[in-house]
Amino acid sequence: ELLQEAQSSNLTSTVARSLLINLSDAKTQGLGDDIPTQEKLIAQAVAQAGTSNSEPAYVTSDLQVVPQTTASLRTYGNNFMAELKGNTRANAADTYMAMGYALDYGDKSKLAPLSTIGEAYESLAQALAETPVPATLAPLHLSTINKFAEMSATYADMNLVLEDPLRGLGGLERFRLLQSETSRLLTNLAQELQRNGILFSTTDAGATWSVFLPQ
Repeated sequence: ELLQEAQSSNLTSTVARSLLINLSDAKTQGLGDDIPTQEKLIAQAVAQAGTSNSEPAYVTSDLQVVPQTTASLRTYGNNFMAELKGNTRANAADTYMAMGYALDYGDKSKLAPLSTIGEAYESLAQALAETPVPATLAPLHLSTINKFAEMSATYADMNLVLEDPLRGLGGLERFRLLQSETSRLLTNLAQELQRNGILFSTTDAGATWSVFLPQ
């Protein structure tokens, strides 16, 4: 009953209260100072702090899949990068800067850019979902746009970092992991284009794919 009463919309408060209740319960049983009990309590707290994965924002039927030809691959490569480069608000640097300033100065106003950045990632995912994709690249493309959509979803939590630190920092960590996963997917897409002999001139938007190819 106490654990149920400890639940609230504030994750940091919920985990702290639950940890205190569980520790007190362990103490009444003569436990709490031993390593196994401490590990168990930590695992319970981590489980509460974790967030379950939601359903993917996009499925295959949402994509505009087209036959694969040299022309469609090249068009796809240019269109994808044009969307990525054109959406300048969807970037990690501004995200880390906003979070850093807010945490350093305890100033909520420093978090103001996060809403715009989160919306930019959502817009990027939507724009890429509407970008015609050659059939063999569809699975990779789908995974990539869903990562962008997931990144967008982390901003609601990051925006709460000063009032609910556990939730906010959890959102930041998920964003960091998603950023890494997205980079890996972009590398895979770049390699697939290269494997199919797709070349881009320096004036093509698709020339940026070279950044994701191993040097």
